[in-house]
Amino acid sequence: EALQEKSQRLQGFHRELARLEMEEERTLEDVKQRELRIGQRRKGLEELVARAQRLPEMEVELAGARHAMEQLATPSEKTEERRSHLHEMEAWVHHLREVNATLKREMEELRVKVDLLEESGSSARCPLCDQELGEEGCQHLAASYEAEGKQKAASHRQNEASIRKMESEMAALGREIARGEAEERLGRKRAQERHDSLVRGVEEARAAGGTASQMAQALESEEALLTTGRGRLKEVQDALP
Repeated sequence: EALQEKSQRLQGFHRELARLEMEEERTLEDVKQRELRIGQRRKGLEELVARAQRLPEMEVELAGARHAMEQLATPSEKTEERRSHLHEMEAWVHHLREVNATLKREMEELRVKVDLLEESGSSARCPLCDQELGEEGCQHLAASYEAEGKQKAASHRQNEASIRKMESEMAALGREIARGEAEERLGRKRAQERHDSLVRGVEEARAAGGTASQMAQALESEEALLTTGRGRLKEVQDALP
């Protein structure tokens, strides 16, 4: 009976030892997993806090980005000056074309008058006093018409040269305006992208502040459970020997 009692007691110790060993293994694994989670959450919390702390700085950057977008919303002063100069040149070219059209018409009229004088000969009459001009008068008037025609032709050629020169300058100016507008569009696009990125960053920083608070509370609870687990593990390990 004494041996049976001792055997039962030893079997009880054996079962208790097996249970403690299983609990030690389970508790040790639980402590390791909890330590791993706490390490990850601490790292995540640090990142959230760092992001939240950048909020004032990002809000200042966002205000600057909005100001930049407002400035880029309208064409630059340089582009407006170029466009205004181009319009002035276009108006002047149009004026010179009208002048040349008038000069061409007047030259044709002078040519007709000279032809009429040549056809009429000495019987041609003065356009002012209606008297016969005679051969010498016809020659003098024809020379006057031809001189006036040559003067108008010279003005016509000079105007044509000015038109060609201004058209070349207008083409170059048009290319400059196109390049400037393309650069401004690119600048507006980049400013918009930066603005949108900062808006997202500010929203994330604000959200990070709330999330960090919740995570800090969860981390505190997790650390409390870890302390409890470590305490239980020590109890088990002390009971095993």
